[in-house]
This record gives sequence, C-alpha cells and structure tokens, in this order.
Amino acid sequence: MSGADCVSFDQTQSQICSICSICSICYGGFSDGNKRTAWIAIRRFLEVNGAKINYTSTGAIFLMLGVADGTISEKQIASWLRDRAC
Repeated sequence: MSGADCVSFDQTQSQICSICSICSICYGGFSDGNKRTAWIAIRRFLEVNGAKINYTSTGAIFLMLGVADGTISEKQIASWLRDRAC
C-alpha cells in the first residue's frame, strides 16, 4: 500500500482506539466476544477516520489477548497501532 492511499495516523486516534479496546474487553457487556468486538471497533474507527494499519491476524490476536489478561497497557496498544500505520 502506498503512502498516497493513507492519511496521517496521529497519536490521538491511537489513544482513542486503545481506550475503547480496554473498555470493550474489560468492561464489555457480552458474555463472549468482547475481544472480537473491540478489534472490529478499532478497525472500523480507523477506517471511518481514513487511517489504515498493516497487521497480521496472529499479531491482532496476541494484542487482544494481552489486553484481556492485563499484560498490555493502553500506551502499548496505542504504540502497537502507530507502529503499524501505513
């Protein structure tokens, strides 16, 4: 994907995504599916705002599992997203 296909992915967008993912996963209202819902919400938020990330399915799974078990912090989520911005 070329840089012309992407818009700037700023720190605010990554922070919003990280906060939303933690809230969805840790305080979600579903008995199952909170991690999937959080991941879809992150991707949709970025899409609506014109930002894109390059990721592998395995990387996304480990990210969401880390958020769920508390080993990945809000700052780490934001950093992970910024590192993968195209």
